[in-house]
Amino acid sequence: MVTRRPLVLISGQQTELPPGDSLLGVSIGSLSVSSGLSGGGDLSGNTTTFVAVAPNPSGVIFVGDKLALDGSALRQGQAALASGNYALEVGNQALTSGVIANSVANAALASGNAVLTAIPQIPNGVLKTFTAAGSIKAGYSVGLDETGSVQAVGVVRYPEGRYLSGNKQIDTIGINDQNIVPISGTNNFLGVLRGPSNYGYAYVASVSGSNIYNTTPTVFESSYVSFPNLQFDDVNNRFNLCYLGYLAPNYRARTRSVTVSGSDLYFSTAVIVDNAVQSSTSSLNYIPDQQNFAFVYNDTTNALYAVTLTPSGSTYVPGTRITVNAGANAYSSSA
Repeated sequence: MVTRRPLVLISGQQTELPPGDSLLGVSIGSLSVSSGLSGGGDLSGNTTTFVAVAPNPSGVIFVGDKLALDGSALRQGQAALASGNYALEVGNQALTSGVIANSVANAALASGNAVLTAIPQIPNGVLKTFTAAGSIKAGYSVGLDETGSVQAVGVVRYPEGRYLSGNKQIDTIGINDQNIVPISGTNNFLGVLRGPSNYGYAYVASVSGSNIYNTTPTVFESSYVSFPNLQFDDVNNRFNLCYLGYLAPNYRARTRSVTVSGSDLYFSTAVIVDNAVQSSTSSLNYIPDQQNFAFVYNDTTNALYAVTLTPSGSTYVPGTRITVNAGANAYSSSA
C-alpha cells in the first residue's frame, strides 16, 4: 500500500511532492495562454505553472484563480464604437447635405431648362451677340450703328445741315411734295416727302426749344411718289399714309399704315385704293365719330372722287368710291 503525502503550502511557499507522488483527481495536460498572459505550455513535467501579466496587457488575465478581462480591450472597443457612431452621424449629415444640394441643383437645372424653352417663345426673340464700338456707361440706351456695332444712343449733328439753329433743313436731298403731322403725346412729328429718284421718304423729327432734330429719311416706296398725305389714327395709335404711286403704266392711289416707335418707323404693305383711276392730286382727313378716313383724289381729267378707308388689321380697306365732281378742273383739298 502506497502512502501519499499531502501537498502543503507553507507561508505561501510551495513544497514539492516527493518523487513518484502525484495529485489525486487531476489530469495533466497543456495550458494555452492568450494576449496579455505569459507562461503556459505542456504541464506533464510540472506539477504547477505560473501565469504573469504582460507589460501591456490586453485581453484575458487571471485574477486569483479566475479568468478576467484587463479592461484595455473593452475601452478600446468602446472607443472604436464611439468613433464609429460619430462617423455614422457625420456621414448622415453629409448625406442630408448632399440630398439638399442635389435638390437645389435639380431646381436650378429645371429653371435653366425652362428659360431655354421660353426663349424661342419670346416674340421676335432671337438671341444674338453684338460687339460694342467703344466704352458704354451702364444705364445708357444703345443701338446699332451702320457697321453693326453697339453704340450709346444720342443726338447726331450732321454737318450737312440736319441740325441748325433758326432755319431747319431736313436733308440736303431735293424735296418736293411733303406733309408733316404731330406725334400724339410727344414733342415729335412725322414727316413724309418725295425725295431722290422721286421715291417716297418718311422721317421722325423732334423739337427742343428753337432746335429741331430729325432722323435720316427712310424710303417707304421705291417708285415715283407724289402728294403724300398723313393723318393720325388715334384708335390704333398709328398713322394712315396715302399717296399717289406709280404702277406702270399709270398712277394709283395707295394707302398703308405707319407705326412710330421712338425713332423707328414700321410700314405695312401698301394697298391700292383705286386700280382703275389715273390719279393726280389727293387729300386725306380723319372722321372721329366713324373712326375711319375720307380720302379724296383726282384722275387725269381732274374729276374728283372720294372713298372711305377703314382700319383692318395692320392697314386700311377702301370702300366703294363715289364721284364728287365729274367735271374738269375739280381739285382735291383738305377739310
